[in-house]
Amino acid sequence: MPHSNPLALIDIGSNSVRLVIYDGLKRAPMPLFNEKVLCGLAKNIDSTGKLHKKGVEKALRSIKRFVSLAKIMDVKNLKLFATAAVRDAKDGKDFVQRINDELGVQIEIFSEEDEAKYAGMGIMSSVTKPKGVVGDLGGGSLELVSVKSNDLEKGVSYPIGPLRLLNISNKHSKADGYIEQYIKQFPLKESLAGSNFYAVGGSFRNLAKVHMGRKNYPLKVIHNYKVETEDIMTTIMILSRMSEESLLKIPGISKKRMKLMPYAAMVLKHIIKIGKPKTIVFSASGVREGFLYSQLNDEIKLQDPLLCGASEMMARMLRSSEYGYELAQWMQPLFSKNNSVDDKRLRLAACIMSDISAYENTEYRAEMAYRKILDSSLTGLNHTERLFIAKSLYFRYDSYPDINILSTMGQLLSSKKIQHAQTIGAAMQLARTISGSKYGVLEKAKLRMSKNVLSLSINKDIENIYGESVQKKFKLLADVVGKEARVL
Repeated sequence: MPHSNPLALIDIGSNSVRLVIYDGLKRAPMPLFNEKVLCGLAKNIDSTGKLHKKGVEKALRSIKRFVSLAKIMDVKNLKLFATAAVRDAKDGKDFVQRINDELGVQIEIFSEEDEAKYAGMGIMSSVTKPKGVVGDLGGGSLELVSVKSNDLEKGVSYPIGPLRLLNISNKHSKADGYIEQYIKQFPLKESLAGSNFYAVGGSFRNLAKVHMGRKNYPLKVIHNYKVETEDIMTTIMILSRMSEESLLKIPGISKKRMKLMPYAAMVLKHIIKIGKPKTIVFSASGVREGFLYSQLNDEIKLQDPLLCGASEMMARMLRSSEYGYELAQWMQPLFSKNNSVDDKRLRLAACIMSDISAYENTEYRAEMAYRKILDSSLTGLNHTERLFIAKSLYFRYDSYPDINILSTMGQLLSSKKIQHAQTIGAAMQLARTISGSKYGVLEKAKLRMSKNVLSLSINKDIENIYGESVQKKFKLLADVVGKEARVL
């Protein structure tokens, strides 16, 4: 499916320069391309007051490549912005002017308030009803802003990014005291105490990866990874005592990033110590996503990111979400005990994506559906909800999961949730057999459920649709819900 209005952001940070090309400005934009280069613009900035010379040249080469790539990919809307390093450096404006002269593109230097605001909006755009404090840890600074649903307070910024801390001192003890003096000034303690701290930025995400590895966590998705503060503190203390040689042995994290991890751990330690949050929620959404969200009108902002994302995924397959809405309504009689707003929302998302593996090899459709959801960039759902939808779609294609998938499900889902997902999957199988996923057919085949009986009544004008396949799928659904199958 062609993307008629792709847009691109080039994020010039203190440690890295990143290009992300999205499929458009919408409630749930999908990344088409994502590349990062570690440049270290903020290296030694506190001693020299200037951007690092080698970092400047590397950043310039990267930006040239990114601008050219955006043109190749027919991007008409290209936005470049810079954060703490360029903002604070004496020669930051000269760097911006040089890029403008050589490439003919404009760069906006975000203020501290802008950076905090967009970080907060990144959480608002991707987390359902957020409440707490957002902390965006870049290479050069930490931005903090209080968030509650769709409201943000004025944010603050402190010069305690990991790259900056590394420059200040190679001794952790000196950096530790430097961090503490800033976090003690933190004006948002009341918003954080007993609430959520939303950890944004690459260094925080690497902490999440390490914690996941220590816990043998079954999912690899960072976004909305939620950890109790007591639990993450153990990982923080281990990291703060590890030598550089030991850090380099941790898989999945680059050597350049690894040197910064103890400093990121220190920052989080002091936030927990002083702010006393109950939960740390790691996020893949931050300033870039928040900036895009800020460009939307109020009506689009109110749309559900999960349902929009599900519809976008299916649109890429040239599949309309219309059938998914009909399917969710059709199976509603099965769920008198699972009928909360959240239950309905997750069922609808699963139904919209019911044909997600339609084009895969039949032997792998169930596994592919499961993996697509677990590995997708969908937002607006936590890990338990993500796994619930993945399981529902697995059962859409296969009634009996393999032992590894069953084990993963059992770690995060209750037996009731597994039963709920299995019912959704079995209902999807029956609906597909009756309608061929064609919108407008299911209204002619009604489901009803009483205390002991699940009944299916089929209108006369489609009565020939009933056959062995429908009978088999209907019996499967009745068995899953523990009822007698009866065709009327």
